[in-house]
Amino acid sequence: MEAMRMALTTAKMYFLISSKAKDSRAMINNIHSRAYLVDSCLLDLAAADVISLKDNRIIINEVLPHSLYFLNSFMDVVIRNKDDDIDTVIAKILQNVGVIKHTYLALGEEFTEDGNVIEKKKGIIHKVRTFVPQHKTNAEIIDNISSQMLGTRPMSINVFCLTEILVLSRQLRIYFRGRERKAIKNRLLRLEKHPEYAKVFELSKEFEIHMKKVTNLIAKETPSSYINL
Repeated sequence: MEAMRMALTTAKMYFLISSKAKDSRAMINNIHSRAYLVDSCLLDLAAADVISLKDNRIIINEVLPHSLYFLNSFMDVVIRNKDDDIDTVIAKILQNVGVIKHTYLALGEEFTEDGNVIEKKKGIIHKVRTFVPQHKTNAEIIDNISSQMLGTRPMSINVFCLTEILVLSRQLRIYFRGRERKAIKNRLLRLEKHPEYAKVFELSKEFEIHMKKVTNLIAKETPSSYINL
């Protein structure tokens, strides 16, 4: 099944296009890179109306739908800490090796079944599972983003969220030329004021503020800013 025929969420698209050619685990080993994955997962939950923000806390609105089953462990942390402020919840997710690993493996296994990534095992004694995306899969995603952001096609909420994250993480420059990046950013500015995107844009900015603060604090406390998965 081709990637663009799948119902790709923000986190799924981010997982695919941010995975490195040799080892996709590099995406989550670094605290700053890991934060963008967590950010995309939170946006998936918000876009599905599973969560919302109120009074500096994450409010649980709905049960986790089957389409977001890869966020089971992720959502468990949110539920267990629902009375804590959002910074505390984000910090607990970012530092929870089990949750990050479960989310990573769940995404990788789903795409392996569909033939969009190849699973590899590294290490001599302790085998470590890693997933390498097919070049065609990533090309399809970038083409889809390009057609929605630069063409006349309607833009999905998930592509809107992903593009915001790519701008924030400075990954947009990897896939688009200068003139294209300018056009994409201009369209984002217009869409951010549109009623259909205003709510998720506001949430994305709130998540961004909290994520930056928490990530910087964790990075200072952890000398290497890396975790061993």
